[in-house]
Amino acid sequence: MWTAASVAYTLKHQAGYYGFEFDNLRLDWKGLVQRRNEHVEYLNRAYEKNLSDSKVTHVFSHAKFVAPKVVQSVKDSRKFTADHILIAVGGFPYIPDIPNIRETRYPLNCVLLYFILFCLNCKGKEYIYTSDDFFNKLDHLPKKTAIVGAGYIAVELAQVLAEMGSDVTMFIRGAHPLRKFDRLIQCGVHEALLHSGVKMIVDAEITAIENNDNSLSLKSHHKQEFTGFNCVIYAIGRGPLTTELGLNHTSVKQDKRGFIISNEWEETDEKGIYALGDVNDKIALTPVAIRAGRKWADRIFGGVKNANMDYHLVPSVIFSHPPIGTIGHTEEHARELVKANKLPEPVKGSSKKKIKIFESHFRGLKYGVYTNPQDKIMAHMKLVCVGKEERVVGLHMIGDGCDEMLQGFSVAIKMGATKEDFNNVTAIHPTAAEEVVNMKIPRGDEDNYQYNCGTTDKMTTQKH
Repeated sequence: MWTAASVAYTLKHQAGYYGFEFDNLRLDWKGLVQRRNEHVEYLNRAYEKNLSDSKVTHVFSHAKFVAPKVVQSVKDSRKFTADHILIAVGGFPYIPDIPNIRETRYPLNCVLLYFILFCLNCKGKEYIYTSDDFFNKLDHLPKKTAIVGAGYIAVELAQVLAEMGSDVTMFIRGAHPLRKFDRLIQCGVHEALLHSGVKMIVDAEITAIENNDNSLSLKSHHKQEFTGFNCVIYAIGRGPLTTELGLNHTSVKQDKRGFIISNEWEETDEKGIYALGDVNDKIALTPVAIRAGRKWADRIFGGVKNANMDYHLVPSVIFSHPPIGTIGHTEEHARELVKANKLPEPVKGSSKKKIKIFESHFRGLKYGVYTNPQDKIMAHMKLVCVGKEERVVGLHMIGDGCDEMLQGFSVAIKMGATKEDFNNVTAIHPTAAEEVVNMKIPRGDEDNYQYNCGTTDKMTTQKH
């Protein structure tokens, strides 16, 4: 869906400047969804074949523990035991407990608890979607969409729908999206969302949703009402699918949100039972779960004694428009660690704990033919450096190609690269990636450095 939105982005915002004109440009949503689903089904069949070829027995059923090392199939009550049992059931999207939300249909092993928590006031007729529903149930492009949430899933869905033609409004509790990311990323994605036509309502906590003649309205804790929506999508986080796993029959411990507690070896408190992926709340990314599973298998079955997933310096990408690439500490977190003596400072003997920040803000060469300055999207890049040797502990980027270029730089940062190592690399021109090795002058070490990323007036509709 992101690729389709990228095509739309190119046609809408870029093609005209290069001499291309289009009449009656139209999106075949149903055809796109059908082809996407067919590809997903192909991938599922391929994975199933790989498992079969590896002599893995499939049991298509929900399951639960009935004893510390005994798992029972819910479908036919068969019981299984093993020396090693791995829990990797993933998670589900949260929906809050507010009036008039439809009955949410979760998978079997989380139905009971979350029905009680979230649906006390359900009336069953409203049209509230989750990120899962976006892929599984949304069979048309909504004319006007409300997205509640400010994380990477909310950002991605907002721009996908906006670029495809929906009128999108995001409702955000804070001042900017992606509040856990570096401030540079927060401001960069804020600008990008506005350029895509996404409206943002900040300091917004939704307290009620009502359906009036198939037109949805949202009410905020400031007693403001926002009307005329055809679709409301919640993307406010995900929880673990652990409720009906029968973990009470084991010694496996969970935190207050239900996530399974596991150590650096993915071991739980029950010997021989392990947990990894979204269910243990370490880093909820598919490649992380895959790598953790491979390391676990290498150690348990492959004879690699100390194999385990290293959760430090994990690169991640957000498929916004333009995309985001990030690895390591944010500037804010790095400052906290230096002040706590958990990271070295670049300049010893200073009365103030310091780090070094290198930044670049630029417009790519492709914008040279653009005549409207508002269409010339800025790219933003930042290196966070610590210690006398200026070791790079953070790289944060938003701009064309940042998703692809991150992987290579991540290898260098994971290996302990310093700023001098970056400086010693010849730039590849003309590319956006060259900016990462061309940043020579530090920005400064101000704790209160401010980025200009638009108005943050509370409960204001942000427009480009």
